[in-house]
Amino acid sequence: MILKRWTVPTLIVIALAIPVIDDLYEMVRDRGRPAAPIDVDLIDDGVLRFEGRDLLIDLRAGRTTTVPAPATPSYRLGEVWSAPEDSGTWTLADRASLDFRVMTDGRRSLMLQCRPDRRRKPPPILRVTANGVDCDPVQLGRELSVVRVGLPEGAISPGDNHLELELRSSLQPVRPASGRTLLVRRLVLAEATDADFDEIVARRPPLVRTSKDAVRVHAPGTLFLEFDVPRPDAVVEFQCGYPRGVRGAACDVVVGRWFPDKNALDAVGRVRVTGDRRRSRSYRISLGNHSGPSLLRIIVDATSAEAGLELRSPRLVADGP
Repeated sequence: MILKRWTVPTLIVIALAIPVIDDLYEMVRDRGRPAAPIDVDLIDDGVLRFEGRDLLIDLRAGRTTTVPAPATPSYRLGEVWSAPEDSGTWTLADRASLDFRVMTDGRRSLMLQCRPDRRRKPPPILRVTANGVDCDPVQLGRELSVVRVGLPEGAISPGDNHLELELRSSLQPVRPASGRTLLVRRLVLAEATDADFDEIVARRPPLVRTSKDAVRVHAPGTLFLEFDVPRPDAVVEFQCGYPRGVRGAACDVVVGRWFPDKNALDAVGRVRVTGDRRRSRSYRISLGNHSGPSLLRIIVDATSAEAGLELRSPRLVADGP
């Protein structure tokens, strides 16, 4: 009887112990293996972003933001949006949402190039909510135009942001048979409350790819390169310089541990890049004996943008045994 009583508990303990023993075996075995070398192209394998004072999102088919490849767009449309068309993207209900991520704050103006469905009479009112904060409503017209929405201070914050677009009418709303409600072509988040929409959309791309492994910055703002570090002995290597050699051009390249949920950077290494000479120099920054999410950040001022700051061949490397 005693043997039978302990049979089932013993089998349970053995079943639970097998994975633990297996993990311990793998750990001991891996300690005896030499670590493989690391050589990762961070432009191809990382997430490259550029943020200027103004953020432009283009919702026409085949468009992303003012930043072309290889940078990654930082927005996502909610569920009630149509597929992008040459003229823009339609909302398919009276309320639609847009999520976007920014690394810096200071945006005070929202401009939308949009129009409602022309079968809706009279044209509706657009109400915008930014992260739960109500903004002043604006009256829409029947034709495609730019409407400006003032953003209360602090409504847009570093990190993830959420916009709600809602159409309202003084009359009982009549939904078009197609279900389309609002056509949005472009959306601009600007630093200045009186920013000029046409001037922003006409700017040259602030970030261009000059070769397979290099990008050049032509506008003031901040360049971010997010990447993951698999082990603590890795080092970031890159070349950086100013092809135009403008006097006074200088900026800091900072590398550190990245906390995406807090939008925070714990800097572990920094180099100063000056524009006295028309050539790139090679740099090497240790990651401070840490692994996990990491970030390379370059704040580009107007002088450095005029000189055309270039980041070339950023790589994550680590030697083998």
